[in-house]
Amino acid sequence: MPEVLGAVKRAAGVPTHKLLYDSTGIRREAAVAYDDLIDLLLEARDGQVIAIEVKASAVPSHTDARHLEWLAAEIGPRFTLGLLVHTGPRVFQLTERILAVPAAGLWSSS
Repeated sequence: MPEVLGAVKRAAGVPTHKLLYDSTGIRREAAVAYDDLIDLLLEARDGQVIAIEVKASAVPSHTDARHLEWLAAEIGPRFTLGLLVHTGPRVFQLTERILAVPAAGLWSSS
């Protein structure tokens, strides 16, 4: 397990979960944490990371993305993208590497 995932889990008090690889070479790691630290981390075999956090907010803010911002600062350029999934209607950029995306858009065909 890469050191960053272990650090996230230790900081959150989360027990170790099994790692799963799919045919794309992406390792999925659930890191559901106390105080909802990070909901899902996807790490490619080359070390690039996408982090996903889900919020029950129609108007997410930078405060809602604080854990994604923390992770981006911790792992630097390996942090490829952060997604803050929310209940609102639109996609917008929170920071250079963090986007707010509506949950309903995940199932949209347009």
